[in-house]
Amino acid sequence: MIRLTQKVTHTHKVDRQLVGDEAFEWLAELSKLPLQKAAALVISMERVRAVDATGIAALVRLHGYLASRGGELVLEQVDPSLTRRLVGMGLNLAVPIHSTATPVPVAAPTRARRSLA
Repeated sequence: MIRLTQKVTHTHKVDRQLVGDEAFEWLAELSKLPLQKAAALVISMERVRAVDATGIAALVRLHGYLASRGGELVLEQVDPSLTRRLVGMGLNLAVPIHSTATPVPVAAPTRARRSLA
């Protein structure tokens, strides 16, 4: 699913893996959307389990296109293992990535016992 903010709203499901030719076909589909008016493009990656170098290149290209027009690309509902790979490749330095992982609860602080001596 893709959600455009500002004046244009469009929904598109990413139902393919962003690898090889599929990544460039997906990018070609997106080029048909009126992205020049979008303040932000939020892409739901809930069905995506694989992204290779071609997929990363497609995402970086899309990010560059939006940024040159004052827009932003955001990835949401990214599988936790895919999030780790994307972060490992440094994509998070340019594109916000929101994982589907449930945050690990922070343990309550333990109280130090006082000595009664």
